[in-house]
Amino acid sequence: MRITIFNLLTEHQETTLTAIQETYLKEYPTATVGIENIPLDNLKDCIGCWSCWVKTPGLCIHKDSMSTTYSSLVKSDIVLFAMSTAKGFISGPCKTFIDRLIPLFHPYFRLDKGEMMHVKRYDEYPVMDVYYDDTTLTEGESAILEDYFYRMFEHFQISGHRICLNQEEHRRILLADRSPKPDIHWDTLPPESSFGKVILYNGSPRGKGGNSLKIINQLAVGLKEAGVKEEDIIIRHLANQANHALWAKDFHNHSRHFFVFPLYVHAMPGIVKKFFDLLTPVKSDSIQMSFFVQSGFPEGFQSHYLRAWLARFPRTLNCLYGGILIKGGMEALQVKPDEANKKLYAQLNHLGQGYAKTGLMQAREVAILSSPEHLSLPVQLLFKFAFKIGIGNFYWAYRLKKNNAYDRRFDKPYM
Repeated sequence: MRITIFNLLTEHQETTLTAIQETYLKEYPTATVGIENIPLDNLKDCIGCWSCWVKTPGLCIHKDSMSTTYSSLVKSDIVLFAMSTAKGFISGPCKTFIDRLIPLFHPYFRLDKGEMMHVKRYDEYPVMDVYYDDTTLTEGESAILEDYFYRMFEHFQISGHRICLNQEEHRRILLADRSPKPDIHWDTLPPESSFGKVILYNGSPRGKGGNSLKIINQLAVGLKEAGVKEEDIIIRHLANQANHALWAKDFHNHSRHFFVFPLYVHAMPGIVKKFFDLLTPVKSDSIQMSFFVQSGFPEGFQSHYLRAWLARFPRTLNCLYGGILIKGGMEALQVKPDEANKKLYAQLNHLGQGYAKTGLMQAREVAILSSPEHLSLPVQLLFKFAFKIGIGNFYWAYRLKKNNAYDRRFDKPYM
């Protein structure tokens, strides 16, 4: 048996890794337990180019240490991700590592228990375990993180465990079936508490070429229609990481912060988490954070495991939680002409207007944009039929053919 520990820890490495090895060897005495240190400082962020899906199937465009990681992962029987935490979740660099696992999936969808899931690229994946130091986490934060890893491992169609280390015992706990924690109350920002500019954050790794900016531009139209001056609307592209420290320092100078970003492996992209990690608690309770999470999945439930953390994060900074809008089915926005998106754009305009006038996203617009949270039975049957006759993934098949990669779509380069 081959067990591989991917070390993404930033401190307490030696004693922690030794304890993890001993935990495995107690259960599997004859196993080979190896450690691979991941150089997080040199790990490149996923840029959302989808080359690993439609140009070089299974191969990431970046040439860094992840090439070795992919090979080790698919050839192991058990892998463990030893991860650092920050702000009650895995750290930004660790989230980048998770994002970079995307080549292990196909772009193709499958229907599983009424939900859309990506088709796995390799026939078998190892059991996946996780370790993180929970001494700095609240009980609620640790539970949300466990829920997140359960969801991630479920998408790989494998079982997963969490290794817990303490002075009394070392335990390997199965992450059993679980639901995400619910949303919490949204906090209105009263007009008299507003100050500074409206800051719209584009969290797409594609930068100005992503769908998140299309959404932001339409929100900005609504803000201006509600009376917000154009010079008071600032768009910041988090793909420009050189400015993160400056923007984090400026965070305290504005009361309205609106983040728009895509879902990456059931959470925020690594570049977004890296920015969140830089934020420090504010001295006033008149700063609000609101979120718009969009994804290519047709149903919004895919983002609920992230919602659980996002809802609680602002209050750890002494900020108001302005709510989260989750919108599925957004990958098609990239290929549709603006004329075909007029209805959606009008809804986003109204969302921006309501936000500017009342200090909160309005329930009516949120309900319209968020639908559906789950796939209805008729829609499930329709997808099943589409998959059966081979047209359910026509969009990705089209892109593969366009790049002369269709014949290589099932490649398994790291076997």
